[in-house]
Amino acid sequence: MLTVSEFNNKFVCQGCCKVYKYKRSLNTHQRLECGKEPQFQCPYCDKRSHQKQALKSHVFAKHSELLKDQLPMNENKRFVCNLCGKGYKYKSNMTMHQRYECGKEPQFQCPYCVPMNANEQFVCNVCGKGYKYKSNMRSHQRYECGKEPQFQCPYCGKRCHLKGALKQHVVAKHMNLIDDGKI
Repeated sequence: MLTVSEFNNKFVCQGCCKVYKYKRSLNTHQRLECGKEPQFQCPYCDKRSHQKQALKSHVFAKHSELLKDQLPMNENKRFVCNLCGKGYKYKSNMTMHQRYECGKEPQFQCPYCVPMNANEQFVCNVCGKGYKYKSNMRSHQRYECGKEPQFQCPYCGKRCHLKGALKQHVVAKHMNLIDDGKI
């Protein structure tokens, strides 16, 4: 086993001189990476990784188009709104969504959120959405307002206006598919 040098509260690998803030990070590096061949192979290209999570991130970032046809739609959400694509387990929930939510302005205002809205001094002249910063409003107008979302989830079909929002969705909703080895 490689020895550990502590230098200014940093942990240095004696094998390759990589520096880590935490001892557990150094231990993981020594156990899985240092002097070892990467053990995880991408099924779509020649990329190899020492850690499974890094390979999952690579697959999503570089090969998400190839994943679309490989994973089934979420069977728990059989009822899909034909207007926005949002899925529901029960038909009654989809009906309520269509009747009261989809494409409609919110009917109720949270009494606690009203003071927060006072900071929204930049308002979109198309949809009325407010922003604290002008640059955020301009970004909304350029990429979102009145435009169809262009990024689609390869797992459930949800669409997002921004690539970052899609990545957050996948991590929040579909990590179980990735962890189960379905990619």
